[in-house]
Amino acid sequence: MSLSKITVYKYIQLTLLFITIATFTSFIVFRDELNISEEMHLYGEVIVFLLLAVLAYRLLFTLTALERKATSSEKKISNIGMQVHQLIADQFVLWELSPTETEIAHLILMGSSFKDIAEHRDINITTVYKHADNIYKKSSTSGRNEFVTCFLDEIIPKAESD
Repeated sequence: MSLSKITVYKYIQLTLLFITIATFTSFIVFRDELNISEEMHLYGEVIVFLLLAVLAYRLLFTLTALERKATSSEKKISNIGMQVHQLIADQFVLWELSPTETEIAHLILMGSSFKDIAEHRDINITTVYKHADNIYKKSSTSGRNEFVTCFLDEIIPKAESD
């Protein structure tokens, strides 16, 4: 995992902030041992308070930015999912699959076994095999693997060879 320059800069900034807070906190805690006057002690407390406020603001700002980025990513993923679903539906229409074949084809693409499909639809497994054969014929594929692969070939762009 590669860190961007901005991320490294933020980590360095936060680390320096923590070190500064720790230093001023130690001045406050060990005031008597270090012979620090009451006035200097109060200045130290104010500085630590301000640094903690800055740190809290930076953390809140970073969390808000991460939340916005996550929301944006979720929307993009949802949009891609809808596009893939539409691509599959359009292909089923082109192949002229019946409603039953469409449902079974979706279940095959989802990785369901023929036994699971039969239980889900409350039909005999032999009937599922017949529907699957019809799906493979209409899609010009020879079986489950080729059927699934034809969608992957459409959805996932092929890498161009140099």
